[in-house]
Amino acid sequence: MSDEVVLRDFAKDYFPFQFPGFGRPGHCFLRVNLFDSNVSVLCAQLKDYHSTSVTNGLEGIIDSLVDTLLKERLTSGKAVVEVIEKFPFLRRLTRSDQEVSRSRYLSARRKLLERCRWFEYYPPGAGVADEGSLALVSVRNAGAPSWSYAMPEAFAADVPEGFFHIAEDLSKWHM
Repeated sequence: MSDEVVLRDFAKDYFPFQFPGFGRPGHCFLRVNLFDSNVSVLCAQLKDYHSTSVTNGLEGIIDSLVDTLLKERLTSGKAVVEVIEKFPFLRRLTRSDQEVSRSRYLSARRKLLERCRWFEYYPPGAGVADEGSLALVSVRNAGAPSWSYAMPEAFAADVPEGFFHIAEDLSKWHM
C-alpha cells in the first residue's frame, strides 16, 4: 500500500545548496522546477570548489533535495510535495513516528525520481572538460545512475526556457 504523492508547481534556485559530502558538507548550485507533476533539476558544480563533486555526491544531493522539498511551502501555505498517507490511523497504530516519517520520505523520493529529469552541469574550468559539460543523469530508485552528455540545445524542448542559464557567479558560493 503506497502513499499518494502530490507535486505542486514550484520553481526555485538554491545557491549554495548544502548536501552531505565526504568528510565535510558539500555545496552546489541547484535549480528545481516542478510543473504539471514533472520535475526538472539542474545541479551545477561550483567554481573554485574543492570538496565532494556533484557527480560523487549525487545520492546525497537527491536525499537533501527530497528533505528540502518536503519542508517547502507555497505562498498559499500548501506543501510543494505533499504525501497523503493511506490509512494513516492504522499506520500510526502499528508504526513508530520515525517509521512513518521514513515511509513518507521514501514515497516522496520515489515519486520525484519517477518524474525527474536531472541535469548535471560543470561550468567551463570546473570539471574535466575545459569547455564545461552538461549531462542528463538517469537516476532510478535503485541501481547505478547513468550520464548522457550533450549540448543544452539537445535538451531544450524538455525544460522551461532559460533553464540552463545560470546568472549567479558560481565562484561566489562561500558560506
